[in-house]
Amino acid sequence: MDWKVKLFVCLCVSLFNCYICDDPTATDTVYEVLQRTQGLSKFESLVRKAQLVEFFQYPRTYTIFAPNDTAYENLTPDRKLIVDNMAGINLQNFVKFHVIEGQRLMTGDFQDNSVRRSMSSSKLYINRREGSAISGWFGPTTFFVNGAIVSPEQKDLVGVNGVVHGLMIWIDKTSLKTSYEYTQTPDNPKVNSTKFYAEILNKLSISGQFYDPIKDLQNYDGRFTLFVPNDAAIDRIDSSKLRDLQQDVQKLHEVVRAHYIKNAALFTTYVNHNQGFLNANQRALSIRKPYPYNVYVNSGGVTSAITLGNITVNNGVIHVCDRLLGFIYNTVRQQISEDSPLFDQLINRASEEIRNTLTTQTGVNVFAPTAEAFEKIKRVPWVSLNFDSKLIDKVLKLHILQPGQQVQVSNMVGEYESRQFRTSLYLEGTNPKITIYRQRNETWVQGDTVIAKVTQADIECTNGRIQFIDTIMGVPYLDLANLICSDLWLLRTYDYMRALGMKNYLTDRRFYSQQCTFESQGYPPNYGINNYFNKVGLATIPPWTQDPPWDMGYCGTASSPCQLTFFAPNSTAIDYFSNTNYGEKIMKNAYAFQRILTRLMFREKIELETLANTNYNYRSIHGDSIRISKSNDRFVTLYYQAAAARVIHMDNGATNGIVHIIDTILYVPDDLSLLTSGSSHVHYSPIMLLVVLFLWTTFHSCR
Repeated sequence: MDWKVKLFVCLCVSLFNCYICDDPTATDTVYEVLQRTQGLSKFESLVRKAQLVEFFQYPRTYTIFAPNDTAYENLTPDRKLIVDNMAGINLQNFVKFHVIEGQRLMTGDFQDNSVRRSMSSSKLYINRREGSAISGWFGPTTFFVNGAIVSPEQKDLVGVNGVVHGLMIWIDKTSLKTSYEYTQTPDNPKVNSTKFYAEILNKLSISGQFYDPIKDLQNYDGRFTLFVPNDAAIDRIDSSKLRDLQQDVQKLHEVVRAHYIKNAALFTTYVNHNQGFLNANQRALSIRKPYPYNVYVNSGGVTSAITLGNITVNNGVIHVCDRLLGFIYNTVRQQISEDSPLFDQLINRASEEIRNTLTTQTGVNVFAPTAEAFEKIKRVPWVSLNFDSKLIDKVLKLHILQPGQQVQVSNMVGEYESRQFRTSLYLEGTNPKITIYRQRNETWVQGDTVIAKVTQADIECTNGRIQFIDTIMGVPYLDLANLICSDLWLLRTYDYMRALGMKNYLTDRRFYSQQCTFESQGYPPNYGINNYFNKVGLATIPPWTQDPPWDMGYCGTASSPCQLTFFAPNSTAIDYFSNTNYGEKIMKNAYAFQRILTRLMFREKIELETLANTNYNYRSIHGDSIRISKSNDRFVTLYYQAAAARVIHMDNGATNGIVHIIDTILYVPDDLSLLTSGSSHVHYSPIMLLVVLFLWTTFHSCR
C-alpha cells in the first residue's frame, strides 16, 4: 500500500477516534455513565424499563439530557404517576426525546436560542445565559434545555460514545403540533384555553383580512413565544365588549399580535426579572418575576399572570395566562375592584371627592396596594383603616397622582440616582412628593417615607393607569430594627448591630413587628460570609447573644419609644471598614465599634427630602457634631471632622424613626483612643486560645 494511502487511513482512524471520544480516558458507554452517576438513577431506570440499554451500547454518538432524581421528586403526584405508568412505545419515545443521536453536544457548544432535533423527532430548545452584571444574571454561565437548567454538577459527563447532562427540571415531550394547532386541541388537558382560538384566532382567520398572525403561528419552521389567555380570561370580558372587539378586525389583529414574540422560544426559567422584548406589533413586552413562583407578562398595556408555563410545541413555547393581552376595556375603578378588592373597599369608605377622582377624570394614575399590603399593617395596633376617615383620605390621596402627572415605570432607566418625582393629591404632609426609582432590578415607589415595591406595572385602563404595589405608603409597619433587617443591602449592618447590643435601642415595643427572614435563615446565597472573623483571622465581636454586657437597652418607654434617625452604613461599607487598619482594631472591641456606629444616630427625625439645599449641624446621641450638606434633591453628604459619607438612599420611614443609607462608616484616627477603655476589649489572644484548646483536649482525652 502506498505510504500516502496508509497515512490517509491513519489520519481517518485518528479523527474518528477523536470524534467518538472527546476524553481519551473515557471507557464507559453513555448508559454506564447514567448508571454510575449519583442522582440520575430514575432516568436510568426508565432506560432499562424501555429496553433501550443495548441501544446506548452501540458505537454511535449520543447526547443524553437526563432529568435528575431531584427533578423527579419535585413533580406533583399526578405527574409522577404519569411517568411511572409509561410503558412500551410511549416510554421509548419519551426516553428518545431526551437524546440527540449523531452528536456529542458539550455545554461549551450550546448556542443561545438554538434548536436540535431529538431521536423522537421532537424539537429541543437550547439556551445559554452568560453571567454578567449587564445581563442581570449573576454567577457562572447557565445552560438550558427546554427551559430546564443543566445541573452544574452533572454536566459534560463524557462517555466513550457520547455525553450525558443532568437536568434540574423534569421536561415533558415537545408537542409535534404548531402553536396554532395547540390552541385548538391542547395535548395537556389542564390547558383550558380553547376559547382563545374560538373567540379570537378563529374570528381573525375567517375575516380573510390581516392573516399574517395565523400564518406565523402555523409555520412549522418558525420559532415563537405565545401567551395564550385561558378560558376564564375570555369569560371575564363583558360580552358586548368582546363582540365589539370581534367586529373590529384591525383591532383584533393588533390584539392577537400582542400575544406573541417572533424568532425566540422564551422559557420563564431563562428570562430575567423585568426583561423587555418586542411583541409582533414591534411594541414593548416585558416579563416580570417579582416572586419566586409568580411570573407576569405585560403587553399592549395589560399585565397577565402566567398560570401554566413552558409548554413546548413544534414552533416554540406556549405560556397560559389569565388575561387577554392588548385589549384595554376596564376603567381604573373596575380594574382595582378585580385585582385589589381591599383597596376598592377602602375607596368606598373615602370622601365623595376622592371617589369621583377615579371615575370622572381621564389620565388617572394610581398606586394600588394589594392584599399583601393590607396584611402588613394588621400588626400595627394603632392603625385603623376601617373607621379613621382622616387616615383613609390621607392614604388614598397619597396613592393618586395630581391630574396631568403620569408615570410609566416600564420605561424607567438608571438606579436610585436617576429617580423621578411626582406629586400626589396629598398636600397636607411635609413632603407631597412621590419618588419612583429602579433598584436591584425592581421598581420602587416611596411616599411619606414608606417604600413599596411595584409588583404589577403599567396596567392600562380606559381612563388611566395603575401600578400595583406590595405596601401601603404613608403607614409605617416596621420598627427601625426590622426595617434595617428587611433591606438586603443592610443585612451585614443588622448582623453587627444585633451583636453590638443596638437592636433593642432601635425597637418599638408598642407592638410586635414582623420577624425578618435573617433571624431564621441568615444570609442569602452568594451574599458573602460573616463568621465574625476579619482578614487577620482574629475574632472581632463574639456571636450574637440575647443580652450582651454592652447592650444599649431600650430607648424610651414601652408605650412611648424614642423617635430616632439612623444613618446606616450598608454592608459594603461594613466590609470595607473591616479591611482597613482602623477597622481591624476597632471591630475587635464591641464598645468601640458600637460607639462609632451610634455616632450616626440622632434623637430626632431628620427627613432629608424636606430640608432646603444648605448645610445643617446635628448632635448625635453621644454629642458628636455631624454636619449634613445637601447640595440638591439628589445629593446629601455627612461630615464628621475630616471624614465624609455619601447618602445613597434617604428617608426610609419606620414606626419609631427614619433610616438613611450611607456608603462609608464615619471614623477618624482619634477613634483609636476608644480602645483604651479597659474592660471594653473583646480581644482574644491567639496564644490564650491555643492554651484553652490544649487544656480542653487534654481534659477530654483523660476522661
